[in-house]
Amino acid sequence: MADSPSFKSTPETRYKLYRDAQDAGYLHKMFNGMRAWEICFIVSSNCDDEALLWMLQNVNVPLQRYTDACWAVRYQGVNAFGETVQGPLFYVPGRTHMNWAESVLKQGGVCGSLSTFGATAARAHGIPAYTCGQPGHCAYAVRHARGKWMGGFGGPDGAPHFSPWGGNYAYILALEDAFANDAKADRAKRHLWQASVASPVERARVALSLATSATPSFITAWKSRIELLGKDPSMNQATWEKLYTEMAQSFGKNNKPLTEALAGFEDKLIEKMDADAKLAFALRVQADIGNGVENWSWEMDDELFARHAKWFSEDDKMRFYVQSLCLQIKSRHFFGKLSDWGVKNLGKTADGIPRFTKALAEVVRIKASTLGKEALKDLTKQAILAAEQARSQEAFDASTDAAKDIAGDHGAARADLTSSGKLVSDRGMLWLSTTSGWDQPWSHKKVIDGSGGTFHTENEKSPSVTVQLRETVELSSVVVEKTLGNEYRLKRAKIEVSTDGATWFEVAQTDNCPDAWKVELIDKAPKARWVRLTADNPDGGYLHLRSFLIRAK
Repeated sequence: MADSPSFKSTPETRYKLYRDAQDAGYLHKMFNGMRAWEICFIVSSNCDDEALLWMLQNVNVPLQRYTDACWAVRYQGVNAFGETVQGPLFYVPGRTHMNWAESVLKQGGVCGSLSTFGATAARAHGIPAYTCGQPGHCAYAVRHARGKWMGGFGGPDGAPHFSPWGGNYAYILALEDAFANDAKADRAKRHLWQASVASPVERARVALSLATSATPSFITAWKSRIELLGKDPSMNQATWEKLYTEMAQSFGKNNKPLTEALAGFEDKLIEKMDADAKLAFALRVQADIGNGVENWSWEMDDELFARHAKWFSEDDKMRFYVQSLCLQIKSRHFFGKLSDWGVKNLGKTADGIPRFTKALAEVVRIKASTLGKEALKDLTKQAILAAEQARSQEAFDASTDAAKDIAGDHGAARADLTSSGKLVSDRGMLWLSTTSGWDQPWSHKKVIDGSGGTFHTENEKSPSVTVQLRETVELSSVVVEKTLGNEYRLKRAKIEVSTDGATWFEVAQTDNCPDAWKVELIDKAPKARWVRLTADNPDGGYLHLRSFLIRAK
């Protein structure tokens, strides 16, 4: 890509750069005493040494400010010569007389260049950092201490561009857990090395058992152990289940690496099980991951649930689906992913739609005894908030449709809400900066479709609502209508638009928002896929609207 720095370095020159910088006292104090696995996050920068040295000399801020270092670079997608950052010529003007970092600082860039600049600034000073991919975006993270990664430009979650164990934030967390204690980590690595030496199989087996018990979440040792045990004819269902129990305890909250390791032997574990036993084990795994990290970049529905769903007939698959939904009902992320799976795999065919509807109804039936009369509202609230959290348009539409009978009437519009353009928000979805006990997610759709709904954030200084459209459009107008009652709460507010969901541009602002605020944009026609309204409440306050309508040319 045009905003990726070239690699002009060797291991020897990189070593000398950091050796000399440390000897001169230029590196952050945390660099002293770091272990090899930590230093990997520093020296792995794909910038050339000249750019790193320039960063060391010219970008020097307190540790907690490196997550903001990206904003030293101007955000722009087209340079002074009209070249787009997505093309090969954007940085050509500075290539002959500036290093990469200096060129980016002078010429600007978009999320890839900004995040790489921020991460490289930290790395240049001996501070671990990484860039990471997100849907349509590049972010980064900076490590403030062991086990404490702080996000820059939207990080730390995502797919790290460098990670010793795997391309997902979950592996960063597992790595931190495995090597948190130096003595335990050293003991585990020694046992792993013992197992690699030519010796009787039984010795290797013992060594790998000691390696996996010495420190938690040691993925490398677990994979080697599973591979060795897979060749042992004495292993059976009971011993494989015992191994899974041991493994689940070792990985703890690190659920994604746990399920990746499980993939190495799960077929052997379940091959002689009947349908009920398979279901019990698959649900046990669902319960284990539900107690772990809610990592939004992990597509659990495709990587785990779909894998296990293949074990079952169509009827048993529905049992698995319904009971998994029940298990994950308190998790917005995992419940959202499972809802998304149902929409994609059941809600798009004539025979699948009634099965999907039946599944949701069955979840309501199962949970009714514990949730009482408000079961449907609670379930649909969880489903809709989960869909919004997962940014899943299909799951949002499906769960909103299931709640249409309880959405209710929120009164007539207080004024004529017509404005220029064609309504496009009715095909989109929304989410809030926070939710609250007064929020009614089953009415969120009505806020953007023109029929009038409601939402309610928590008390905060800058509450916001974001609408995601189906595609990027040229806006013609935005209409904001206050909820009937407590209209005084919304005064200062601004409307922003974005084409990538990360970078925002203000298009309107008011110091005294009227009950119905119409913003005509037909002359500017800004392009947008996302539109956000943010209230400015210095002393704290709520945000609730009846309508937030987006129209396009």
